[in-house]
Amino acid sequence: HALSGAAGWFMVLPLVQRLAPEPLDTAQVFVGAAVCAGFALWPDVDEEQSTLARSFGPLTLGLATLVNKLSSAWYNLTKTSREPTRVDGHRLLTHSLPGMLLTTAGVAALAGWGGKAATIGILFFMLGLLPSRGESSDC
Repeated sequence: HALSGAAGWFMVLPLVQRLAPEPLDTAQVFVGAAVCAGFALWPDVDEEQSTLARSFGPLTLGLATLVNKLSSAWYNLTKTSREPTRVDGHRLLTHSLPGMLLTTAGVAALAGWGGKAATIGILFFMLGLLPSRGESSDC
């Protein structure tokens, strides 16, 4: 997950450079890659055994448990009659386009509302999600 997030950043970097009011410096490029690597772990926020759930102890474990329950509830509410009822919410809402859009909108709103302090908090959180040396980023 983390490697694909960083790779995704470098794939869109030429577009970001073109749209930015001024060129990004080296530090900004690498911070962007780190944040995207951390955010690539976000879809597994619905799995209690994921790297994300273990990153900040009870805080992220509680978040994972809550999102798992919300994800399975959303699935059961929107499923067709041919689909089975699910108790486990892993790989449902957070691995979907609506989940991606909700996450993006939420982070954008948080950064816009909280300004520099919120942006630094988002950066801290995303960097904290990256697996430590020797730890797998799979769930």
